[in-house]
Amino acid sequence: MRRRSVLKAVALFAMLSLVAAACGDDDDGDETAATTTTAGETAETTTTSGPELTGEPVKVMAIYEKTAGVAVPEIGEGVQAAVDALNGRGGVQGRPLEYVECDTQNDPNTAAECGRQAVSEGVVAIVGSLSVHSGEFMPTLADAGIASIGLVPAGAADFTSPNAYPIYGGLVTAVAALGRNLVDQGATTLAVVRIDLPAAAVIANFVNSALTDKGITVTNDVAVPQGAPDMSTYAAAALEGGVDGVVLGVTGQDATNFIIAAKQANPDIKIALTATDLIDALRSLGDEATEIYATSGYVQANMDLPAVEQYLEDMEAAGITDPSKTFHMNAYASVLLLAEIAEGLATIDAAGVSATLPTIDGLSIGLTPPLQFVEGGVGGIPRIFNPCQLQLAWDTAEGEFVAIDGTFIDAFSGEACPAP
Repeated sequence: MRRRSVLKAVALFAMLSLVAAACGDDDDGDETAATTTTAGETAETTTTSGPELTGEPVKVMAIYEKTAGVAVPEIGEGVQAAVDALNGRGGVQGRPLEYVECDTQNDPNTAAECGRQAVSEGVVAIVGSLSVHSGEFMPTLADAGIASIGLVPAGAADFTSPNAYPIYGGLVTAVAALGRNLVDQGATTLAVVRIDLPAAAVIANFVNSALTDKGITVTNDVAVPQGAPDMSTYAAAALEGGVDGVVLGVTGQDATNFIIAAKQANPDIKIALTATDLIDALRSLGDEATEIYATSGYVQANMDLPAVEQYLEDMEAAGITDPSKTFHMNAYASVLLLAEIAEGLATIDAAGVSATLPTIDGLSIGLTPPLQFVEGGVGGIPRIFNPCQLQLAWDTAEGEFVAIDGTFIDAFSGEACPAP
């Protein structure tokens, strides 16, 4: 019963975090060649010029909320960019990739139909998906032997389904790494400031689990009602007892207001945050936005790496002007991973992909440390496989997060991960 409660809490807070990211996203609305579809419709796809491709298309699908609810249109953009790029470089075993998109429209019934459509279309895998309604389609996919590669865990099914293969650990590893990042930057006494919901209490649990080797536990766990008009009281509660590091898990404007209040109380306070919707706010704070930290399961778009250079070229070719968002890179990487698997199959189909995934150990796609799907259980969550996170710091001069030393670490042990 205890593990089930923890999984429900993780899933609920993951959904809340995603709402924050979607609501605050400053995407300029870049469009790709994919046509928005709901269940029962097939997306039109395009390919770039390149080698002539022959044979039946290798179909992949993304299921996500594109036009309603937790709307993240960059998922489809990332998938389409990767599909076009790979087709321009020869496809998969000379066959074209085809992207089939299913927009759930934030409707559980439509989400369920998306699962049935994936089966009827004969897709070889789901890639880069994100849906708060994943419980409506993941069982259908599992029954049909269709793997979901690179899904962003948001619902309980994403953390437990035997066909779930997330590339990075989502909330589980991010929260753990935030606390470790603060300690590595010199913090000795930590507080968690999070949404005033029971589910959000898991933040302190993961932070504590990640710092057992440091002998540090969370001193203050401060719950903040959404939309709180005055953050000074909560900032004071967080900093009580000489706290010098805060893991921040509130959303949108609340996060901005808390940072301002905390910095007024202690300009040197170190803050590590989970929200992805504060870029404009941090830029507006200028030099006051010091000692702000984050983490990522992926390399950053501002890093000088061959895989990043290729990623940026492919995103530019797709007309995407802001490719720095995690959902862009995760969706793109999911297609790369599927293509790597498909290249080694005698028959490219869902069964072959699903049979290969659990054997993968040390596969590199260049955007993360080498991946494995042999053993799950990171943070006690069955379908989290890869614990590595990149520590980031806010660069006030550049107005962006940058890697502190370029090294990925295991969020729970602190050990260095292999380089991408």
